[in-house]
Amino acid sequence: MARLAAALLCVFAFSGEASARTELLRWTHPNPSTVTGFNVRWVPSGGSTTLVSAGLPVPDASGVYSFNVTVPDSADVWFTVSAFNAGGESPGSNAICRGTCSTSGGTTSGGTGGTTGGGTTGGGTTGGTTGPQAAIAGFKLWNASTDTVLDSNFVSNDVIATGNNCVAIEIVGNGYLNAGSGSLMKTFKKADGTTLSGCENAYPFGWEDDAGVGRFDCALSLVNSGTTTVTDTLTVAPYDGKNCTGTAGTPVVLTFGVAGGQSVPTTPPTNTPTLTAPGKPTLVGP
Repeated sequence: MARLAAALLCVFAFSGEASARTELLRWTHPNPSTVTGFNVRWVPSGGSTTLVSAGLPVPDASGVYSFNVTVPDSADVWFTVSAFNAGGESPGSNAICRGTCSTSGGTTSGGTGGTTGGGTTGGGTTGGTTGPQAAIAGFKLWNASTDTVLDSNFVSNDVIATGNNCVAIEIVGNGYLNAGSGSLMKTFKKADGTTLSGCENAYPFGWEDDAGVGRFDCALSLVNSGTTTVTDTLTVAPYDGKNCTGTAGTPVVLTFGVAGGQSVPTTPPTNTPTLTAPGKPTLVGP
């Protein structure tokens, strides 16, 4: 009986664990002799980025590197690969999706958000709608100098704190956008009335620039060198065509504060590699 009880305990213990799967990634590099290692970044749709060191796998006869990554079994997951050496790290490769990679999604990221970009607007109930009509699942605030998330659910009325002078805002899209369909028109209105805008066609989406999944450059428009907190507004409108053409979906407005006392970094940290950094890899099919 004791053995049976122990066996049943093991069964129940393992049944509570989240299931996982292994994805085989394969990539090439234009100049392998310049590379000392590779990093793999993966992010489930609407989730947070995980960085895994792939080391320096031995390429096959065709020059293709291979590496296995364990991810949640139920998730649609996006992958990129970067190369590095003593001179720095390359930009991220092309992004690929593994899983069902359906054109629906967004409920994970938006489900716990507030009224702007999460909850009922662009996330939660409507974020999983196929197509661009509810394509914005939410927003994340990043420390762009360290490629880490400061706030995974950045919503209206939140404030970028003093000292955060190298930040970026990630626009979390639903599966429709992340799968490569549609585009986003981004319009940023600063407290002084200055308006900036641009269209973005490919995942990942951010204000201002990104260098691949989980890697964003300092958005200098988010710096406030004054003494009082100012209010900025980011409006994001999804379209079902590239270059912000076709049918427009529901725009999402994010109004947030930027605390005073910040200053633009003398040499803003960015994800742009140095001249001696290796070139970027290219992910290839299975």
